[in-house]
Amino acid sequence: MPYEKTAFSSPSIARPSPSTARLFRLSVRPPARTARLVLMAAAAWLGLSNHSSLAGVPSEAAPASIASSNRPQKIRELVEDLGYGADIQHVDAAIPYLTAQVAPNDPAWNSSNPRWRSVSALIGQNLRADAQTQFSESEAAIVDNAVRAMSDGVVREDLDASLAFFGSPTGRRYLDLQHALMDLSVEVNLQRDASASIPSVENLDTRKRVLGFWLPIVFIHAMYGPGPADRALDSAYRSFSRPRGPQLDALAQRYAEDFPQFEQFLNSASFRRIVEAEKATEHVMPEPDLVTFFTAEAKQHASEWRAASQRP
Repeated sequence: MPYEKTAFSSPSIARPSPSTARLFRLSVRPPARTARLVLMAAAAWLGLSNHSSLAGVPSEAAPASIASSNRPQKIRELVEDLGYGADIQHVDAAIPYLTAQVAPNDPAWNSSNPRWRSVSALIGQNLRADAQTQFSESEAAIVDNAVRAMSDGVVREDLDASLAFFGSPTGRRYLDLQHALMDLSVEVNLQRDASASIPSVENLDTRKRVLGFWLPIVFIHAMYGPGPADRALDSAYRSFSRPRGPQLDALAQRYAEDFPQFEQFLNSASFRRIVEAEKATEHVMPEPDLVTFFTAEAKQHASEWRAASQRP
């Protein structure tokens, strides 16, 4: 949907060609029948719509009954670590773009302007409050659906192994990397024109390695194999390489020492069985449409943001 021009907005936020909801959440509304989690939307994007043919082999470890009072909480912790229902956490990534669009034709309107910081703070307050009102119920439902899926199929040993990793210093850094990549995807999708150029080949292998740790691509690889995962990785790289290449380089440098441990965990039998357990249960729950949300926010608050930028 084109970004509607308002009193303060001149460029457009265009919805790009279809991709996975979690890979580019801003880009697509996953089909309702496959929207329980992004992975089914990913399958449709990659031409793998026959989900039954992709079911794979059964888990090596059959689901077991675990008499543990803290199992439900552990399942919720795992779902949180995997990023389900976390869209609201990333609305702040749109603040710089939306702030710049308050007065896009004014050369004096930039981060050095004395009003820039206060306008950014106001935009952030509006985004967070409105996102909480609009998405809190659907986000909670997404989490509940994921919890049911995990509860049906995740056994104690795999649950504990995954939580132990995510709770470790290395695991927390892995989750920090996930958050950073999701924020970058928000930024990239708000600046689609800038990412339409030919992909950069600078630091190609390193940048692709960083993107290869992104959970959407990890899940696609685990569920559908290297071919679909390579296509997903190539698509992500085409979008990220020029507009956010330096940021990918910085992430590669920051987490370089952790890469071997990241890979060891992602390739572990326990984590692969977590993926299989998630795949086994179908739920229907659309994710928040952040493209439409940001468009509506820009229209709704245009006069307020513009007035704030012009105060003495």
